Amino acid sequence: MWTDLDLPGEPVIEVYAECGRHGGLMMMGHPDAIPTVWVDQQTMSPLRPDGTPIKPGQPGTVKLPLCHPCADFLTRFPEGGPLFTLFPRANRDAFNLTEPTP
Repeated sequence: MWTDLDLPGEPVIEVYAECGRHGGLMMMGHPDAIPTVWVDQQTMSPLRPDGTPIKPGQPGTVKLPLCHPCADFLTRFPEGGPLFTLFPRANRDAFNLTEPTP
């Protein structure tokens, strides 16, 4: 697919992926421009089943793409926040955590 902004003869890259936070389909123009987040494959959150934080690249972790709004949302919580708000698709049965009450 070519647009007015593309230069003839230049390769065009369109990356379609599912956002790792909310699951919506997103499109990015270049794979290097996609924000990502590391999560545990079992819990689908940055916590292991025992509740300890993961370290990026550990066995059993995966790097998921994020849409830009979700990446911006997660950067607003550098100290963490309500887990199921930050990671709504987390596997709640994979670990024993309770949602903080407001």
